[in-house]
Amino acid sequence: MVTSSLAVEEAKRNLSVKFPDCLPRLEVLLNGMKVEPSASGRACPIDLPEKDRPIFLTAVRCKATHLVTGDVRHFGPFMKEPAQTGGMIITTVADLLEVL
Repeated sequence: MVTSSLAVEEAKRNLSVKFPDCLPRLEVLLNGMKVEPSASGRACPIDLPEKDRPIFLTAVRCKATHLVTGDVRHFGPFMKEPAQTGGMIITTVADLLEVL
């Protein structure tokens, strides 16, 4: 599993506000992941807000088969639409767990 440095920063920020007791667990989970520097500066092949583009572009750069996100608002139109995302499947955790 791979994540981006931007996704890690966002997770830490959200947890520190909403669930600060979960921060140590996040650190344990991150020990089992590769954290890639966030991609930037490239044109994004799908229409995403500027703040979400590095997440998608990092997944592309890493040749991810799946991008798991809770951001249905911005990524929703591209979920389960690999023809639009260069073959990558964008999904939620819940939807991914259904197929496992």
